[in-house]
Amino acid sequence: MIKVAVDASGGDLGNAPVLAGVRDALKADPDLFVSLYCDDASHTEALKSSSFPSYLRSRLSLHLCGESVAMDDKPIQALRNKASSSMAKAIQAVAQKDAQAVLSSGNTAALVGFGLQLLGTIPGVTRPAICTALPSSKGRTWFLDMGANLEPTLEQMLANARMGAGQCRLFDNIQSPRVGVLSVGSEAIKGTQIQQDLAAELAKEPGVNFVGFAEGADLFSGAFDLVVCDGLTGNVALKTAEGVAHFLTDELRTVLSRHWVARISYLLLRGSLKKFRRRMDPARYNGAALLGLDGLVVKSHGASDSGAFENALLLTADMARLDALNFLKGELQGASAGVS
Repeated sequence: MIKVAVDASGGDLGNAPVLAGVRDALKADPDLFVSLYCDDASHTEALKSSSFPSYLRSRLSLHLCGESVAMDDKPIQALRNKASSSMAKAIQAVAQKDAQAVLSSGNTAALVGFGLQLLGTIPGVTRPAICTALPSSKGRTWFLDMGANLEPTLEQMLANARMGAGQCRLFDNIQSPRVGVLSVGSEAIKGTQIQQDLAAELAKEPGVNFVGFAEGADLFSGAFDLVVCDGLTGNVALKTAEGVAHFLTDELRTVLSRHWVARISYLLLRGSLKKFRRRMDPARYNGAALLGLDGLVVKSHGASDSGAFENALLLTADMARLDALNFLKGELQGASAGVS
């Protein structure tokens, strides 16, 4: 049994995608149990049989919360004034061992804040990092930090690299992942001082194959298994990539519907084009772990539709199933022992 606490409130699109995503994830994973932390509107909707059929009810529990964290809430205000929110209560369930992991599509800064307040960090980490996998020409590339820590120290970025390398080993069985530092060019002389210093540390790091500096295009080239950067750069890079993916699929749809010859071509290529669209769809890769917290916390994109939220929930369940938290603790403990 895998039990995940889900914050049903706070996303950009309301509760409908969350509820539908939870329902579909319960159908897809028979070992999944969900504790749904809801505001009034989400609770009322979740009680309807149209939202959750009776055969799924045994694997769903509802928890009515007095409030929710809005996307425009400042994290300090949320921490001070919204301790009874659905986000806080869902994270508290992990802290109290009532759930193995938590998933939220709400305010990222508040999620990091509540995570730090209620869970703390694992040994060797002072600030969490948001990590996800991106499609590449050779499979996927792990990428962090995507926005949890905008101005990290060298020690924090090195801890991030170690946790990211752990993701490569845990999920992809890559024992010596090819690691790069995102910079303005691939040449060794480029980049900021902290990027230069991180590169020097990673070149000495046991258990990783430091390839060098990565440029933005390398996120998808397949040349790296893991790319490390600060949270500001990572967030901008990820959202740019999402925008390009949506642009390409929209443009392709427009081109293929413009002329009868193009429509015939579409019919001939429909199977291949569907595979292309699926591979380019950011929803397929939804779900980013806040690595470094002393509890499994996963962030879903705020604008997730039901399919994207389902994918994020299934990823969260897989992380719990693989005991990712204890695996990363072991990775960091081993890295610290190697340094000493």
